[in-house]
Amino acid sequence: MKHSPSKILEFKSAKDPIKVLGSFLSYNQNKNVEENFMKRIRKMKTELNLWLSRDLTLYGKSLLAKTLGVSQLIYAASMLSVPTPVIKNVQAELFNFLWKNKKDKMKKLGKGVLTLLTFLQW
Repeated sequence: MKHSPSKILEFKSAKDPIKVLGSFLSYNQNKNVEENFMKRIRKMKTELNLWLSRDLTLYGKSLLAKTLGVSQLIYAASMLSVPTPVIKNVQAELFNFLWKNKKDKMKKLGKGVLTLLTFLQW
């Protein structure tokens, strides 16, 4: 009975998100967003906040935002659809880090010296 043909495809579906290649998959969209994006955004925020006490130039902050911030989210965003609120949340966190939690000092970011891309462009 161990190799019975009727038992080959019998499996139980998981209720919790399953981790596959570093990303979580679930039927529940809210759990997908929480596991794949919101946890990484919180981690990005804490890592970037560690650098706020340093007296970095705008170029240095831009470089840290790209390497420590966006790089953590690119992999998940390349495989899964990213909801609009998540994109806005990431942008807000990156600008808060860039301007030390003060009001934005630039309206538009184009092809200037910093070339800080928006998360949507990645």
